[in-house]
Amino acid sequence: MKILIIGLTTLGLFACEKSNFSGKLGACKSVYETTNSSIVINDSSLSPFCIVTGLDYEIDVSNLSLSNVLWNTGDSTNVISIDEAGTYEGFGINNNNDTILFNYEAIDCQEHIYIPNTFTPNGDGQNDNFKPYFQYSTVCLEDYKLSIFDSYHQLVFSTNSFNPWNGEFKGVKSPVGVYHFILHYKREDGEAFEKTGQLLMMY
Repeated sequence: MKILIIGLTTLGLFACEKSNFSGKLGACKSVYETTNSSIVINDSSLSPFCIVTGLDYEIDVSNLSLSNVLWNTGDSTNVISIDEAGTYEGFGINNNNDTILFNYEAIDCQEHIYIPNTFTPNGDGQNDNFKPYFQYSTVCLEDYKLSIFDSYHQLVFSTNSFNPWNGEFKGVKSPVGVYHFILHYKREDGEAFEKTGQLLMMY
Protein backbone atom coordinates (compact mmCIF):
# COMPACT_ATOMS: atom_id res chain seq x y z
CA MET A 1 0.00 0.00 0.00
CA LYS A 2 1.25 3.45 -0.89
CA ILE A 3 0.40 6.82 0.59
CA LEU A 4 -0.19 9.48 -2.03
CA ILE A 5 -0.56 13.14 -1.16
CA ILE A 6 -2.70 15.51 -3.19
CA GLY A 7 -1.62 18.94 -2.02
CA LEU A 8 -4.07 21.71 -2.81
CA THR A 9 -1.83 24.59 -1.83
CA THR A 10 -0.48 26.10 -5.05
CA LEU A 11 -1.88 29.34 -6.34
CA GLY A 12 -4.89 29.97 -8.50
CA LEU A 13 -8.66 30.21 -8.13
CA PHE A 14 -11.89 28.52 -9.15
CA ALA A 15 -14.38 30.72 -7.29
CA CYS A 16 -15.02 33.28 -10.00
CA GLU A 17 -17.41 33.01 -12.89
CA LYS A 18 -18.27 35.48 -15.59
CA SER A 19 -21.27 37.50 -14.63
CA ASN A 20 -24.64 37.26 -16.36
CA PHE A 21 -25.04 40.99 -15.85
CA SER A 22 -25.94 42.71 -19.11
CA GLY A 23 -26.90 46.19 -17.99
CA LYS A 24 -24.63 49.22 -17.89
CA LEU A 25 -22.93 50.64 -14.84
CA GLY A 26 -22.21 54.04 -16.25
CA ALA A 27 -19.66 53.19 -18.93
CA CYS A 28 -18.82 49.91 -17.19
CA LYS A 29 -20.10 46.39 -17.37
CA SER A 30 -19.99 43.75 -14.72
CA VAL A 31 -17.13 41.31 -15.28
CA TYR A 32 -16.93 38.90 -12.33
CA GLU A 33 -19.21 37.93 -9.49
CA THR A 34 -19.19 35.29 -6.82
CA THR A 35 -21.69 32.48 -7.06
CA ASN A 36 -22.24 29.59 -4.72
CA SER A 37 -20.04 26.86 -6.08
CA SER A 38 -19.35 23.17 -5.97
CA ILE A 39 -15.58 22.89 -6.05
CA VAL A 40 -14.52 19.62 -7.64
CA ILE A 41 -11.13 18.54 -6.37
CA ASN A 42 -8.95 16.20 -8.37
CA ASP A 43 -5.24 15.83 -9.02
CA SER A 44 -5.26 18.64 -11.59
CA SER A 45 -7.10 21.31 -9.56
CA LEU A 46 -4.31 22.33 -7.23
CA SER A 47 -5.46 25.58 -5.72
CA PRO A 48 -6.74 27.33 -2.62
CA PHE A 49 -10.31 28.52 -2.97
CA CYS A 50 -11.18 32.13 -2.26
CA ILE A 51 -14.59 32.44 -0.56
CA VAL A 52 -16.82 35.14 0.85
CA THR A 53 -17.67 34.20 4.43
CA GLY A 54 -21.38 33.59 4.85
CA LEU A 55 -21.96 32.11 1.43
CA ASP A 56 -22.28 28.35 1.08
CA TYR A 57 -19.80 26.26 -0.91
CA GLU A 58 -19.16 22.58 -1.44
CA ILE A 59 -15.89 20.69 -1.76
CA ASP A 60 -16.34 17.55 -3.83
CA VAL A 61 -13.64 14.87 -4.09
CA SER A 62 -15.81 12.38 -5.99
CA ASN A 63 -13.44 12.48 -8.97
CA LEU A 64 -10.77 10.81 -6.86
CA SER A 65 -12.93 7.64 -6.64
CA LEU A 66 -12.15 7.07 -2.96
CA SER A 67 -13.74 4.90 -0.34
CA ASN A 68 -13.63 5.33 3.44
CA VAL A 69 -13.26 9.11 3.08
CA LEU A 70 -12.73 11.00 6.32
CA TRP A 71 -12.34 14.79 6.68
CA ASN A 72 -10.92 16.79 9.55
CA THR A 73 -14.45 18.20 9.94
CA GLY A 74 -15.67 14.75 10.96
CA ASP A 75 -17.53 14.24 7.68
CA SER A 76 -17.18 10.88 5.94
CA THR A 77 -18.67 11.73 2.54
CA ASN A 78 -17.16 12.78 -0.78
CA VAL A 79 -18.94 16.14 -0.63
CA ILE A 80 -18.77 18.52 2.32
CA SER A 81 -20.39 21.93 2.76
CA ILE A 82 -18.38 24.90 4.01
CA ASP A 83 -19.23 28.52 4.75
CA GLU A 84 -16.02 29.86 6.26
CA ALA A 85 -12.31 30.07 5.60
CA GLY A 86 -10.03 27.36 6.91
CA THR A 87 -8.03 24.27 6.04
CA TYR A 88 -10.06 21.25 4.98
CA GLU A 89 -8.13 18.01 4.76
CA GLY A 90 -8.71 14.31 4.88
CA PHE A 91 -7.93 10.96 3.34
CA GLY A 92 -9.50 8.03 1.52
CA ILE A 93 -8.60 4.72 -0.11
CA ASN A 94 -8.42 4.38 -3.92
CA ASN A 95 -8.98 1.33 -6.11
CA ASN A 96 -5.32 0.25 -5.71
CA ASN A 97 -5.72 0.27 -1.92
CA ASP A 98 -3.49 3.35 -1.71
CA THR A 99 -4.19 5.96 0.93
CA ILE A 100 -4.85 9.32 -0.70
CA LEU A 101 -4.32 12.42 1.43
CA PHE A 102 -5.93 15.69 0.33
CA ASN A 103 -5.49 19.18 1.71
CA TYR A 104 -7.59 22.17 0.73
CA GLU A 105 -7.31 25.79 1.88
CA ALA A 106 -10.28 28.15 1.75
CA ILE A 107 -9.23 31.81 1.89
CA ASP A 108 -11.48 34.62 3.11
CA CYS A 109 -11.69 37.31 0.42
CA GLN A 110 -12.46 40.28 2.62
CA GLU A 111 -11.36 42.72 -0.06
CA HIS A 112 -13.11 40.76 -2.84
CA ILE A 113 -9.87 40.19 -4.69
CA TYR A 114 -7.26 37.44 -4.71
CA ILE A 115 -3.82 38.11 -6.20
CA PRO A 116 -1.49 35.10 -6.45
CA ASN A 117 2.11 35.72 -5.41
CA THR A 118 3.63 32.84 -7.37
CA PHE A 119 3.11 31.26 -10.76
CA THR A 120 4.87 28.66 -12.90
CA PRO A 121 4.47 29.19 -16.68
CA ASN A 122 6.01 25.82 -17.59
CA GLY A 123 3.16 24.57 -19.76
CA ASP A 124 1.92 21.87 -17.39
CA GLY A 125 -1.58 23.35 -17.28
CA GLN A 126 -1.30 24.44 -13.63
CA ASN A 127 -0.61 28.05 -12.63
CA ASP A 128 0.68 28.83 -16.12
CA ASN A 129 -0.70 32.38 -16.11
CA PHE A 130 -0.84 35.28 -13.69
CA LYS A 131 -3.76 37.61 -13.12
CA PRO A 132 -5.88 38.91 -10.22
CA TYR A 133 -9.21 37.25 -9.48
CA PHE A 134 -12.22 39.21 -8.31
CA GLN A 135 -14.98 38.00 -6.04
CA TYR A 136 -18.31 39.34 -4.90
CA SER A 137 -18.15 42.83 -6.39
CA THR A 138 -18.11 43.53 -10.06
CA VAL A 139 -15.25 45.40 -11.70
CA CYS A 140 -15.33 48.05 -14.39
CA LEU A 141 -13.25 47.05 -17.38
CA GLU A 142 -12.85 50.68 -18.41
CA ASP A 143 -10.98 51.43 -15.18
CA TYR A 144 -8.81 48.31 -15.05
CA LYS A 145 -5.06 48.27 -15.64
CA LEU A 146 -2.43 45.69 -14.68
CA SER A 147 1.27 46.44 -15.18
CA ILE A 148 4.16 44.09 -14.40
CA PHE A 149 7.82 45.15 -14.12
CA ASP A 150 11.04 43.17 -13.85
CA SER A 151 13.73 43.78 -11.23
CA TYR A 152 15.22 46.50 -13.47
CA HIS A 153 11.88 48.36 -13.46
CA GLN A 154 11.33 47.53 -17.12
CA LEU A 155 7.68 47.10 -18.09
CA VAL A 156 7.27 43.51 -19.29
CA PHE A 157 3.47 43.27 -19.41
CA SER A 158 0.47 45.58 -19.38
CA THR A 159 -3.23 45.01 -20.00
CA ASN A 160 -6.52 46.85 -19.74
CA SER A 161 -8.63 43.81 -20.62
CA PHE A 162 -8.16 41.15 -17.89
CA ASN A 163 -5.74 39.21 -20.07
CA PRO A 164 -3.37 37.08 -17.96
CA TRP A 165 0.41 37.27 -18.21
CA ASN A 166 1.96 34.07 -19.55
CA GLY A 167 5.46 34.94 -18.36
CA GLU A 168 6.73 36.09 -21.75
CA PHE A 169 8.21 39.40 -22.84
CA LYS A 170 8.18 40.11 -26.58
CA GLY A 171 7.49 36.44 -27.25
CA VAL A 172 10.41 35.14 -25.16
CA LYS A 173 10.14 33.45 -21.77
CA SER A 174 11.15 35.80 -18.99
CA PRO A 175 13.79 34.65 -16.51
CA VAL A 176 12.92 33.15 -13.15
CA GLY A 177 12.78 35.77 -10.44
CA VAL A 178 10.76 38.36 -8.58
CA TYR A 179 8.55 40.76 -10.53
CA HIS A 180 6.52 43.72 -9.36
CA PHE A 181 2.94 44.54 -10.24
CA ILE A 182 0.72 47.60 -10.06
CA LEU A 183 -3.03 47.05 -10.35
CA HIS A 184 -5.66 49.75 -10.76
CA TYR A 185 -9.36 48.89 -10.75
CA LYS A 186 -12.71 50.32 -9.81
CA ARG A 187 -15.67 48.46 -8.37
CA GLU A 188 -19.19 48.94 -9.62
CA ASP A 189 -19.95 51.13 -6.59
CA GLY A 190 -17.36 53.61 -7.90
CA GLU A 191 -14.68 52.93 -5.30
CA ALA A 192 -11.21 52.90 -6.90
CA PHE A 193 -8.27 50.79 -5.72
CA GLU A 194 -4.56 50.52 -6.33
CA LYS A 195 -2.74 47.30 -5.39
CA THR A 196 1.01 46.81 -5.56
CA GLY A 197 3.11 43.80 -4.72
CA GLN A 198 5.68 41.22 -5.72
CA LEU A 199 5.26 38.14 -7.86
CA LEU A 200 7.63 35.18 -7.90
CA MET A 201 7.89 33.40 -11.25
CA MET A 202 9.31 29.87 -11.28
CA TYR A 203 9.51 27.07 -13.84
